[in-house]
Amino acid sequence: MTNKNQKQKTLIEHPEQANSSEKTLPMESLSLDNEGFVDQKNYNQTFGYGETRKTDELTSLVIKDKYKILKLLGEGGASKVYLSERILINDQVALKMLLFDLANDPVKVKRFRLEASNTASIKHPNVIAIYDFDFTEQGIPFIVTELLRGHTLLHEMRQKGQMSLSRSVEVLLPICSALSVAHSRGIVHRDLKPSNVVLHRMDDDSEVVKLIDFGIAKSSLNSNQVNTGPGIVFGTPSYMSPEHCLGERPVDGRADVYSLGVLLFEMLTGQLPFQAASPTALMFKHIRETPPSPRSIYPDLNPQVEEIILKSLSKEPKRRFSSTLELASELSKSLS
Repeated sequence: MTNKNQKQKTLIEHPEQANSSEKTLPMESLSLDNEGFVDQKNYNQTFGYGETRKTDELTSLVIKDKYKILKLLGEGGASKVYLSERILINDQVALKMLLFDLANDPVKVKRFRLEASNTASIKHPNVIAIYDFDFTEQGIPFIVTELLRGHTLLHEMRQKGQMSLSRSVEVLLPICSALSVAHSRGIVHRDLKPSNVVLHRMDDDSEVVKLIDFGIAKSSLNSNQVNTGPGIVFGTPSYMSPEHCLGERPVDGRADVYSLGVLLFEMLTGQLPFQAASPTALMFKHIRETPPSPRSIYPDLNPQVEEIILKSLSKEPKRRFSSTLELASELSKSLS
């Protein structure tokens, strides 16, 4: 599908996660270990975290008399995620904690808090639920979310290589709906990619698509946003819109429409529209080059769907779909 350079995390994506890596991961749902907890190794593989120790210094710690840390689930460049128990109601949640050595950085703490507040403001069944934000007794910020079980879209794409139109639309329609609510709140995700879409498995084995990681989302309604310095661009180059790559003008919801166009292109053809040896070269292609025809890669693709993809990938935002709901409507029509 893609070479290593398209998937590597770089300083222009998430500087605090520059040491993390993505691996080829198994296509399997989360399992429970012999203690009845979510299996740690499986969790790391499913959600893309690096290898972690079997034990952690915070295991069994009670935080704020509300949360008991049961097990380390995953560890990234900026945070750790723990399986935790809400003591008063005896259920399991995910507790994401900023790493100790970042807790004294006011910019990192502010960005972490904005991730929680931006996500919590989007009340939608296809956005990961935020239950709490607080600080430990030692002053370390943490976010409490619902515990997701299942696998990411990235895993499914790696397993299948190329997805059917019906399955692609089935996954993208809930994302379009969730983003519509986010955009109505003035929030642009800015980091849409397969690893940020979780195919959550409910207790009755039904699937719910969940959009996660609003860590670099931009809110036009929140005056407490963290401003990046000149020349600093956050995001994942393979999925970034031209205006996001340029970093010279504010982006709106149509930047997310572009990223959805990249996702749809990749899901249906099995490859990204642009490939390059470096992130900078890749961003240049998003800015300057015309994307290839999806049908040149997958000749059996419905011409109507190709038009939808190419319109979403227009260089000028005004030439794209005006909203994710408009994109969703056209995708739905393509199935009839």
